[in-house]
Amino acid sequence: MHLPTIRFEYYGPEVLAAFVLLGLFALLLLRRLGLLDSRRAVLVSLLLLFIALDIRWHILCRLSFDYNFFLSEWVAHYRDNGGFAAFSAVYETCNYHVLYLYYLALISTLPVNDLYFIKLFSIVFDLVLAYAAARLLGRLRPEAPVRRACFFLTLFLPSVILNSSYWAQCDSIYVSLAILGIALGLEDRPVRSMLCITLSFCFKLQAVFLLPVYALLWMHGKLKLRHLLLFPVFYVAVLTPAVLMGRPPVDTLLFYLTHLTSAGTGLNAFSASVFALLSVPPEREAFAAKLAIGVAFLLVCAVLLLCLCRRRRMTDRTIVLAAVLFSVMIPFCLPYMHDRYFYAADVLLLVLAFVYRPAIPAPVFSQLSSCNVYCHALWDRLLFPVFVGSLLQIPGLLLSAAAFLRSFRPPAPDRG
Repeated sequence: MHLPTIRFEYYGPEVLAAFVLLGLFALLLLRRLGLLDSRRAVLVSLLLLFIALDIRWHILCRLSFDYNFFLSEWVAHYRDNGGFAAFSAVYETCNYHVLYLYYLALISTLPVNDLYFIKLFSIVFDLVLAYAAARLLGRLRPEAPVRRACFFLTLFLPSVILNSSYWAQCDSIYVSLAILGIALGLEDRPVRSMLCITLSFCFKLQAVFLLPVYALLWMHGKLKLRHLLLFPVFYVAVLTPAVLMGRPPVDTLLFYLTHLTSAGTGLNAFSASVFALLSVPPEREAFAAKLAIGVAFLLVCAVLLLCLCRRRRMTDRTIVLAAVLFSVMIPFCLPYMHDRYFYAADVLLLVLAFVYRPAIPAPVFSQLSSCNVYCHALWDRLLFPVFVGSLLQIPGLLLSAAAFLRSFRPPAPDRG
């Protein structure tokens, strides 16, 4: 799987212009968060942004297996078949939903290097991800230095850098939209919140790991039933252009149901799930998968039921910590998980570390676990066995559960 690296000392003016715009966009996001509140904050932010973007600049030209054998082929398909005109037929080897394919079709019509602009699209959402994490944290820790630290630590997470800038993956897109949707929900902006989670789901099915949070937002009075009904409305609206361009309506609407096994059917595909710790005989795999799905479902129901029974004690903190718990618990329990499915957990465990001091080691362990399987995908080698990565996810799971349960306790009296 190891691939040669291409190096270009000169990317071209369009790439340089894109990075300048990325820097300006990042400053705009920081300003919107109120984090450029002093000359020192501006100077520190400029320095850290330069370093974050410089790292991404230097690995932009690196090839990955997924780009060589999937993404580049999909762009070539659209380029060879008239760009958006290619939506008139289903491209059977493509297992991404239409929202991402809109972008691939667009760049196939432009005189640009598709490798760079696939990665640049995800890097834009690296910035949105940092913004969303800092905004979500702001519901619990409004101090500017804390939110600024969260913003830049998110940008510098190794899994975030490698995922977008080296691997050419788009996990930053769906996770940033999901986290931003939760933050908007807590800020009493229900329509925007539902739009974000729908767009997240339209990019990747794994957005369902955070969908249960919306039941909690409803219990907490942040959303009404009519807002939840916006999800199918927005979903159909996103799919409509593809259908109008000739894509089969039923296949488009039920895309995820027909592509559930398109990436393989192994109980574990280099993921730090519980199945990296278990040895299941082939004849028992189907039963084990059903059992695990049932356990995951029951655990989610248990969290929701607990919140329903204690909804009068629910706070914004409860919902944020539930989001952290879901992001770790669901992919840890489910079968058929892949190496990138803990991406949301990587980011939300960082948020947890800012609000629950015992959890400070959790994002470190999660990064070790994720980077281990990233090394396998990118360089065909593991730093340590995958089951060790699963063990490293357990502290994050237990600490997020403990923090979630503690959120129902009444605040300690002020002794001052």
